[in-house]
Parts: sequence; C-alpha cells; structure tokens
Amino acid sequence: MAPPADSPAQSIALGNTWYIVQIALAIYLTLGLLLNCMTKVSKAASLMGRKSAQARIKKWGKKEFVRRMQEWGKLGGRPKGSGKKQKRGER
Repeated sequence: MAPPADSPAQSIALGNTWYIVQIALAIYLTLGLLLNCMTKVSKAASLMGRKSAQARIKKWGKKEFVRRMQEWGKLGGRPKGSGKKQKRGER
C-alpha cells in the first residue's frame, strides 16, 4: 500500500511512483526466477549428457566411443582415415 501524502498532488505522485516500483520489482523477480530456472535446466541437461556419455563409454569402450563421436562430429578432431590421400585417378 502507498504511504500517506499531505496533498492530492503528492498523493498522485506517490501513487504513480509506488506502482512503478511495484512493476519494476515484479520484472526483477520474474527475470531472476527465469534465469534461475534456466540455470537449473542447463545443469540438468549437462548432467544428462554426462551420464549418457559415461554409459556409452562403458558399453563401447573408450577408443570406440572416441571413434564414433568423432565420426558423428560430436568431438574435436577427425576420425582416423578421413584424411587419407586419394589414389591416383580417383576423386
């Protein structure tokens, strides 16, 4: 609730200021909650990706995991054999 004012003009000015403060606070809280929510979503996705990678490493082995991920373009580097020279006459 807005604080009491001495004159009607002050009352209007304080009322408008009070609503502006309330709107600003609502926007600030909303953005804060959205950013907090996005942080949690990002952390959850990161954890899920890490768990998925661990499961694949366990299933395929480290070398096969790296080979497949490179082949699919998910890891840096090129898969072995991708940069071989072409035989003469082939393109």
